Amino acid sequence: MSEASSFQLESGKEEASIRLYIDEIKMAKDRNSKEWIYIGVIAIEEGNQQEVLDELKKHDRYLHFEDIRKKSDRSSNLVAAHNFLDLAFAENSKIKFRILGLAMDRLNPSAFGNEKVPSRAYHRFMRSTILALINGIFHASRYSNVEILDIVHDRTHHAKHWETLPIKQIARDHPRIDVKVDRIRFINSNHQAEDGCIESSRFLQLIDLILGTFRYVLDGPKYSKNKGAEYLANAFHDFVRRVNDSQKRFKYKNQCGISYFPKLELSDEELNTLKRYDDNFFNSKEVLWVPKGALVQTDLFA
Repeated sequence: MSEASSFQLESGKEEASIRLYIDEIKMAKDRNSKEWIYIGVIAIEEGNQQEVLDELKKHDRYLHFEDIRKKSDRSSNLVAAHNFLDLAFAENSKIKFRILGLAMDRLNPSAFGNEKVPSRAYHRFMRSTILALINGIFHASRYSNVEILDIVHDRTHHAKHWETLPIKQIARDHPRIDVKVDRIRFINSNHQAEDGCIESSRFLQLIDLILGTFRYVLDGPKYSKNKGAEYLANAFHDFVRRVNDSQKRFKYKNQCGISYFPKLELSDEELNTLKRYDDNFFNSKEVLWVPKGALVQTDLFA
């Protein structure tokens, strides 16, 4: 089933008002030398925004997965990062998220554009991730309509091209989604920076930590000397494995999800063909990280 289709809601249910926070992890090789990119989206319901933010603000640190390197200092960023992830991964968490993994050995890297060329394909990937989140979590069992109040993205090279992007296209063909904003807000994920935001930047830090942890577990250690990242991978390995396993993820269906693209190698022309695009999502991949003390093996959920 398409990631961006089958958004069907019953009438007479309540409406959800949500804010979205988006980040990506740049292309890197997994343990098998395959290249992957990950896009992540957090959704926070308006009624839960302040409660979740108050928890995140208990740690006045700038958190970035690649920079969490120590595991011995109990006052370090590692403690804050662990608490952030505990909050996101707790059962029935008020933090909802969706991840899309892109198998770049089956795609032309130009699909992500560069600093001079805007990427239509990346916009499609992002839109698919948002719609998969809404379809999978804010669905017919509870909501008749979903209202998007804000869309915030970490400041990257996409920003200069997307400041006037017609973002309402996200809801194209989905009349029960109402996008209340005209553009994506690109901000610095560091809330302590001059162009940061005391509120939104913290949610961007959270999705960065979620993406970093998932990628570390799924792809195997990239940061061989990063003891902090290794600690987080060990701590949350079981959670990532269950979410990745299409047979075990049911208990998280109202909380989070992950999918991958494409199953088959696609040319640039095929990428822009809707049917080939919609038919090429898959739900699980090989888990390459082996936690300390575990048997040296990998699991394949295909």
